[in-house]
Amino acid sequence: MPHRRVVVFSSAATRMAPSPLDPEIVNLLKKSGLGIPGSDLQLEQEYRVALSPYIKRVRDLFRGSFQHMSSAIQDANGACLGIDHYVISPRYGIIDLDERIIPYRFSLARSSRAEVQQASARLGIGERLREIMSKGYDLCFVVANKNDLMLLHDPSSGKDLASMCPSLTVISAGSASFLFDEKVRFFGISNIGKRSRKFLHLLNELTTLPLSNYNGNQNPDGR
Repeated sequence: MPHRRVVVFSSAATRMAPSPLDPEIVNLLKKSGLGIPGSDLQLEQEYRVALSPYIKRVRDLFRGSFQHMSSAIQDANGACLGIDHYVISPRYGIIDLDERIIPYRFSLARSSRAEVQQASARLGIGERLREIMSKGYDLCFVVANKNDLMLLHDPSSGKDLASMCPSLTVISAGSASFLFDEKVRFFGISNIGKRSRKFLHLLNELTTLPLSNYNGNQNPDGR
């Protein structure tokens, strides 16, 4: 089977180890006159100084279903698949697994579409996405909640991930299906754990199914 280049974008986990609410972390922040890290990226350097013992690689910080996905992707990387995995972080934007970051507590879950668009612009998502996709991939997967997905893909604001990749598969809340046309494989799944399990199933298929299986008119949600 020929080598296939794959890129995966997945939502950052809300569970972190250590947790940003860990008493020792909260105490260190208080001593430095800082609150729990959220969307205030402009204070990143101050946070890094205060929390220097707790700065960790993305792959080590996020827990839960993220760990299962990350481990499965690492195991699948090999002779017939070359997989790059990036994380969609409401605080940092698009980050790779070896980037070192601080524990934080911030989500766009309750944000309006306009607020998500503003966050995307602030975090330089469009430029970062173009940089990543210029590497050339055969397949692109997004496993994300609706608002994290819209950080990357929202045609009304000029970000069209579907136009950057020959084949795009999206696993997100069913209410996000309106963002895509019939050429995109879209699975409407709201539960985080179930989204992860669906991705693991699709990842397993990659070692057996031809690329043509992922191209065009594959709409499992019945749109």
